[in-house]
Order: sequence, then structure tokens, then C-alpha cells
Amino acid sequence: MAKIFKYHIPLNLAIGQYGTFNIISQGLVLDILSAGLDANNKPCIWMVVDPEREGKAMTFSIIGTGHDAPTKTTSIYLDTITVGQFVWHIFFENFL
Repeated sequence: MAKIFKYHIPLNLAIGQYGTFNIISQGLVLDILSAGLDANNKPCIWMVVDPEREGKAMTFSIIGTGHDAPTKTTSIYLDTITVGQFVWHIFFENFL
């Protein structure tokens, strides 16, 4: 049965760190719902997964406003997160 899981974005947005990161899902990803801040103000991505099937590693990128946008035509925009003075744009890049 499909379940919704939350995955933390492993970057310190408060100090302006950005780049690419990998997430290993806890099951087969059926849908990527959104990115945003959780109740503890931590940046996260929510996904629908089937925990009974094997998961895969996924690559995402996080880019600050004013920085170079992704050049890959396969990059898929997910959401924008604002943390203090920083505005971040989250993109799904690919499965590993």
C-alpha cells in the first residue's frame, strides 16, 4: 500500500549552502508531491512511495535565486522554499 514519506533536504540553507543532493527512498517512488518547510522549519521533500517495493536513489538540485538555472532539459521544477533571506528552488534531476 502506498504511503507518504518526508525526506529532509541535507543542506544547511540558513548559511546559503546549495548544490545537488541524493535521497534514497524507503520504497518505490510513485509520485513526488512537493518541497517545503516542515513544522520544525527544516526543508523537506514529500513523496508517495510503495514501501513494499525496492527504492532507488534520486538526485535533486537546490538553486538560489540569482544563481544559474539548471541547463538539463530533464530537470523538473518541484517547488520554491524561503528560509530567512534566502529563496531556494528545488529541482528533481534523475534516478541513480
